[in-house]
Amino acid sequence: MSSDGEAAVGLHLDAAGAAVRDAAPAEVQARANNFDAIRLAAALLVVCSHQLFFLGRAQPTVGGYTLGELAVMMFFVISGYLVAESWYRDPHLVRFILR
Repeated sequence: MSSDGEAAVGLHLDAAGAAVRDAAPAEVQARANNFDAIRLAAALLVVCSHQLFFLGRAQPTVGGYTLGELAVMMFFVISGYLVAESWYRDPHLVRFILR
């Protein structure tokens, strides 16, 4: 609590006087997924790929694809899914284009 008796942001007092955490804002709940972690992993693959290229070393391959190629494919798959999900949530063409 602050000095003037108000609860900290994100907390309120219930009827018994115990501190209770407020629900997360809708924007935060809408992004509560693991896509950011997957995007981070893909970005790290790109960094590794570029580092190996500039050092003149051969890139390891996975299934015949280099690290950079795998990262690009990951970005395209995630982007395609998120764009499709956005359309399914609100299939209004003008609002979709403006987003």
